Amino acid sequence: MDNNVKTNTYEIKKLRSEQTFKNRCTLEISQEQYEKLLQEIKNDYEATKTITPKSEVGISGDLTYNVLNNNCVTWVLNKLDSIGIEIIDNEEWLPDNISTRDSLLRKFHYLQYLYAVFRKFQSIDSNLESIAGAKAFRTWARSMTQNKIFCALKIEGDITKGLNISTECKRTITQNQKYYENKLKDFITKSSDFMRVYNRINEQLERLLTKVKNLGYTNIQGDFTFIMWNDELQTRMLLDSKHRDENTKDYIAYPIEQIDPNIPACNWTLNHNASFILILRDEMLCRAVYKNYHYSNMSESFIDSINKSHIAILSGNDDLSYWSKSLHALRKSVVCEE
Repeated sequence: MDNNVKTNTYEIKKLRSEQTFKNRCTLEISQEQYEKLLQEIKNDYEATKTITPKSEVGISGDLTYNVLNNNCVTWVLNKLDSIGIEIIDNEEWLPDNISTRDSLLRKFHYLQYLYAVFRKFQSIDSNLESIAGAKAFRTWARSMTQNKIFCALKIEGDITKGLNISTECKRTITQNQKYYENKLKDFITKSSDFMRVYNRINEQLERLLTKVKNLGYTNIQGDFTFIMWNDELQTRMLLDSKHRDENTKDYIAYPIEQIDPNIPACNWTLNHNASFILILRDEMLCRAVYKNYHYSNMSESFIDSINKSHIAILSGNDDLSYWSKSLHALRKSVVCEE
């Protein structure tokens, strides 16, 4: 927009070319997410529609333009963040005219990948169509980004590969170069951790989906319980649709000491060091999928050991080099291999 001092109006100076939107990212959202997003856009429009270059009454700080940290990009990111979509970082780490940012934008397919993984979970559990459900999923996934076991996994097609931060920055930045380099490094580290976590949870889910599809089922419905590690309480926490705040409907995390392997779905989770429990709503399908995890003679020592091994991997404090050996001996006495 162009500031026309004579008419005291903002005028369209030049329409952007189609190239501006070449790196677009399309995300399919739920009806609840759409309705809230639309309402927030309307609210911002109403709050700014009468603003002119010479307006004596200003607008709120949230809507005051700043090229570095409150621009059109951060406005969009904040709107997506408000409906539960993972955006990694809602700070604009570089101004629009820095070519490094354009270089990084070409890597932004990661946004679509993270959301595609979420959508896979959402297609199974309709509770995740709510904003509260989407935010619970995001909270769960974020809790694993600092897990040294999860983040030690190698990933294919690393989005940061081939990006020389120092070279990219030096080409165009003459002032505050160190600041921008650090911003890029932080973003790249953070986004790589997210990619590793989402790759891991996608792999865990695919193990189950493959079994389901092999049984001839295509429309899969179920309920997820997400498992997180709480450093402060030194315990596992669960997030599920049955435990919500009465007013906000937000998921409320609650602690659990032991996950019961007598429940086959829970036993699958413990044996695969998974970070979620999936209870399928079709009881016959649920029994068929988890049939190899119905153990009839589990000892207390087995239950205790398999929970401790799960805690070790979920907390990121152990690589299971010890637990895998002790568990193998116990497991042989209670189950036939798949």
